[in-house]
Amino acid sequence: MATSAEKVKVTLTLDPEVVRAYRLAAARKGLRDNQVVEEALRAQLGVGALEALLKTAPKMDETEAVQAANEELRAYRKIRRKTKR
Repeated sequence: MATSAEKVKVTLTLDPEVVRAYRLAAARKGLRDNQVVEEALRAQLGVGALEALLKTAPKMDETEAVQAANEELRAYRKIRRKTKR
């Protein structure tokens, strides 16, 4: 996450219901409004999802990764063939 010096100020026009919701969420969490908005945008846009996935992914060498990918592809194709019938 960027420091406050690296952040960019933006102006948004939002539905009043959305504004009330994020302000209420901020108050409940003890955060600033912009923190709640940024958190919601990051979750919706998948920012940081790849990094989080890579941290939890099992460590594999290239051969193991190719083997796992092929197994997943075969399983997907098997399911797809069943649904086409």
